Amino acid sequence: MAAHAASTTGFARAFTSPPPRAVDLAADRDRTLHLLLELMGRAKAAGLLRRDFVLEDFSLALMANEGIRAESPALRLAATRRFAALMIQAFRAERAPTPLPPPVRLPLSREGVARLDRS
Repeated sequence: MAAHAASTTGFARAFTSPPPRAVDLAADRDRTLHLLLELMGRAKAAGLLRRDFVLEDFSLALMANEGIRAESPALRLAATRRFAALMIQAFRAERAPTPLPPPVRLPLSREGVARLDRS
């Protein structure tokens, strides 16, 4: 889902804000969110998902994923995969670390690089 969101403009907004009035997506959005809540309930019951995980955490992860900036679509997808792996580990009930996808070199602000150079 994160990979799809990385390549589809506005995908995360479908889950993180009300749909525009001009487009009637409310029924599809509600159905999708209901299915997601059911999936979360089953994962919690199986002991796979943190008991304190809530739907807003899912929305927060989508919003953060949407903020990933990279020099190319391929780098953005690679960064998205790593971010998704980090989020999945954070959301797991048990902390059994699994290997992450390789890190992706992302652009830093000039101010951030200047601070790193001085340390």
